[in-house]
Amino acid sequence: MHSQMTGPRSQPPVPQWSRRILIAAAIGIVFLTLFPFRFSLQTELPANASPFLLGVREKNAGTLDNFLNILLFVPFGFGLAEVIRKWGRSRTAPLALSLVAGAAASYSVEFLQLYIPGRDSGWLDVFTNTAGSVAGAALFELCGSVLLRPLSRIEELLESFLTLQRACWLIVLYLGGWFAISLPLQIQTRLEHWGPDSFLVVGNDASGRPGNAWKGQVLRLQLWDRALPDAQVSALTAGKTPGGVSAEPRAAYTFSGPPPFRDQRQFLPDLSRRTATPAQADSTGLVPDATSWVVSEAPVAAFAAAVQRTNQFAMRIVCAPAGGIGASGRIVSISRPSGIADLSLRQENGNLVFWFRSPLSVKRTSLTWHVADVLATNQVHDILYSYDGSDLSLYVDGKRIPQMYRLGPGAALAALPRRVKPAELYAYSSVYYALVFFPAGVLLGLAARRLTRRDRGAWLVLGTNWLLPPWILECLLVWVSGRPVHLEIVALSLALAAGGALWINADGARKSGSVN
Repeated sequence: MHSQMTGPRSQPPVPQWSRRILIAAAIGIVFLTLFPFRFSLQTELPANASPFLLGVREKNAGTLDNFLNILLFVPFGFGLAEVIRKWGRSRTAPLALSLVAGAAASYSVEFLQLYIPGRDSGWLDVFTNTAGSVAGAALFELCGSVLLRPLSRIEELLESFLTLQRACWLIVLYLGGWFAISLPLQIQTRLEHWGPDSFLVVGNDASGRPGNAWKGQVLRLQLWDRALPDAQVSALTAGKTPGGVSAEPRAAYTFSGPPPFRDQRQFLPDLSRRTATPAQADSTGLVPDATSWVVSEAPVAAFAAAVQRTNQFAMRIVCAPAGGIGASGRIVSISRPSGIADLSLRQENGNLVFWFRSPLSVKRTSLTWHVADVLATNQVHDILYSYDGSDLSLYVDGKRIPQMYRLGPGAALAALPRRVKPAELYAYSSVYYALVFFPAGVLLGLAARRLTRRDRGAWLVLGTNWLLPPWILECLLVWVSGRPVHLEIVALSLALAAGGALWINADGARKSGSVN
């Protein structure tokens, strides 16, 4: 086998790139236009508007948006033109077919976007995308060979260099660098620097500013220093009694009668009035107003230390807002009289807005999680947030909010060059794993070109380099964050590495050995 791996080999023909470019272009278009892939048939269209006419909506797009729409489809037209030219068609055929295919692909995307909340669909995008496809085809006809020749040369040199041993070492060095980078990135999402001098406040924050006060009725508050399983959270917020030790809160307050309110678990200090105006309370619950709220009689240092140790928490509050449109205020906070809060839950109109402290969120304060239209005036809501060291989940009245809030190395990496957005956190995670494992798969695919079916030991080595790294990275991230193992992330990593190996060989580059 060694002689086959390192001996002289015939010079392969210059590989083509049409399929690779088309595959990459299609994946990019689907990801950038249809993310987060949450479709809803409840889309409201103008009266008598047909979805097949894209709702006859007018989209006001700026020059930059139009340029990006054109640019998005340029690789699609470029790769399609190369495929058509390989079929021996005339020089005009790529332009014509790129026009038709670009229009069809763009229309399909815009139609699907009608059923993705938050996406904006319109005919202008169809026109600009189609123009990008035609521009890509024209670019190939003008200078396609000039652009592809350096890529083919680099691929040829890399393939000739990559013996099995060299490929394995290069993969180890490449992934080792990513693993070394990923650990400090994951640390950026830990629950660090929660202050021992922070107070638990219900109805405001510790600053005591009347403008931050919340109006509504609070019936119950519970805190955990760990995440809760989904089944238990669903049962709790649906008014049922779940079993299991983990359902027992670390701190629990029931707001009935006058303050002070005592922690039933005797873990945190009592909550007492901190204003001159008496807090209203009766047998049903605490009713904060613009001049009254309750604050812990001492800092909740024990809870801050507990959540920093576990890197997890859960918080449940049963409350009824007194206002909808125009209403705002802090429902619950763990904060200091001055400085950055450790945790904050507030109402903005009918929306819930949640924020908690980590090195990443302090740098990027836009990491507040807005969940729209979940609060109804004078209606009791059972709200529970649970953070497992990576994923923050929200349940309201027994139902899990489908939005994804995931903090990990992807979010920390994206925060280096730009201001991250909570709605894009899952995309950052996907892009991060693609950056780590897709190039590693490309190296595996190049190394595999040297192998024949008889090289079983070499295939075993390559398979090990494919299977082990996702598990190693997952274990490292679990060790740093304390979160559970995410099997779907391991599966995604394996799929990306396999995809890289298949992609680099998508155009059928000739192997040096014969396959039996």
